[in-house]
Amino acid sequence: MRARVRSSIFSKYQVILICVVILVSTVLFAQPQNWEIEIVDNNETGNDVSLKLDANGYPHIAYRGYYPSNIMRYAYWDGATWRVENVDTLSGGVSLVLDAGGYPHITNGSYDESFIRYVHNNGSGWDIQTIDTEESVGGRTSIVLDGNGQPHIGYCRAGFTPNGYVPHDPKYAWHDESGWHIETIDDGCFSGAYMSIAIDPSSQTHMTYCTMRGYTTIDITDRVRHITKTASGWLVEDLTPPFSDCSYPSMVLDAGGVPHIAYIRCASGVWYAVKKTDGWAFENVDSTGYFNGLALAVDAAGLPHIVYHRNLQYDFVYAFRNPAGWQFTIVDSGGYVGIQPSIQLGPLNRPRIAYNHGGYRDLLYAQGPPTIPLLGTVEAGELHLSWISADEISNFWLYGAPNNSYFPAGMAPGFENRLAILPPAVTSWSSPNGIGDPDIEWTYLLIPVDNSDTEIIRSNRLGERNLQMDIP
Repeated sequence: MRARVRSSIFSKYQVILICVVILVSTVLFAQPQNWEIEIVDNNETGNDVSLKLDANGYPHIAYRGYYPSNIMRYAYWDGATWRVENVDTLSGGVSLVLDAGGYPHITNGSYDESFIRYVHNNGSGWDIQTIDTEESVGGRTSIVLDGNGQPHIGYCRAGFTPNGYVPHDPKYAWHDESGWHIETIDDGCFSGAYMSIAIDPSSQTHMTYCTMRGYTTIDITDRVRHITKTASGWLVEDLTPPFSDCSYPSMVLDAGGVPHIAYIRCASGVWYAVKKTDGWAFENVDSTGYFNGLALAVDAAGLPHIVYHRNLQYDFVYAFRNPAGWQFTIVDSGGYVGIQPSIQLGPLNRPRIAYNHGGYRDLLYAQGPPTIPLLGTVEAGELHLSWISADEISNFWLYGAPNNSYFPAGMAPGFENRLAILPPAVTSWSSPNGIGDPDIEWTYLLIPVDNSDTEIIRSNRLGERNLQMDIP
């Protein structure tokens, strides 16, 4: 099948752009295209969301209910339906990781009840261990597994207590054959707040958190701090100067162990930092309002993907960077949506996001279109298409058009279509971002994939495996 269609077909393609200007900042936000959003749990829940994908690409989510029902819950997709279960009777903050067998390991903390718990299910039921009960521990926890499958947990101690206001001390707990070990990190009294933990390929532990201005003043976040556990102790780096209003730091290590950190500065928006050989490099991703809640993922090419809530606009934004720059999409909107999100990347860098809707108190799960483009080349008048590998994506400038929802599917239920587009005069091409010259004729091709974005057939008609397409 070969179809040559003049670009008048783009009149059917509705794109809505929102331009918001604060001072001299301009960011274009597109309404979601081909996003799938579903309610996972609508039982007064969805706080402190933590998402991970298993080896099949199936989502697993740990989260908690709203006050006063702070029950910790766990939901997972079994390939046919969502399974939801109560895990613990109290919770103030959760973090989830899956082991090599796909079993969940969860941290559960509560400032009000002063506990940090480690929760694990190996298929025979939930094992709940309380590992710290120091006054006012709990809240913002983060968990990771080392190469031996042993848990490492970052968390903090902070809050008003009957004995006064206690310091915001970051703490680190880890497990080995001899049991649990707990360490308080900073000497100072002002550290702690939000926590993010990771282990690099050399088995060094990294933690990132926001320090605090002080426990004698109002509880306002201060600066971003990154620490690494070395043989000689903790190496402490302050990324930002004091009084820089840090909140919601989210850290991910890329395949090389390089730390990437996204965070919010109240005065200047969403920021992204990555460690270079000569120091940290910073980018102001979005400054179009006030922000609340953030999560970061990094793809195999080391490119960032960030989700966050904008307070003034009451919308939930997905931003990712490609060779053309930062791309922005409004995933959801209305009320306090996406304040506590979590993001993972599926096949073809397809974003998978778990988040809450504060107005309806629902837990939601969203899947976006792929962000790895298709690469096309023309040889002897024939078009050859392939997915660009993640480690090569930065070598290509994106060109072409998105996967357009108006294009008829014509496939069996459960399948999607990817739209490959090539203007007749070029010899190389990639997609999915951008719209071509309206005066050019385009050649269209459908590539069906399954629900996990795995290509089933590469064909110009169903049943034909090898793709060859004449380009006049």
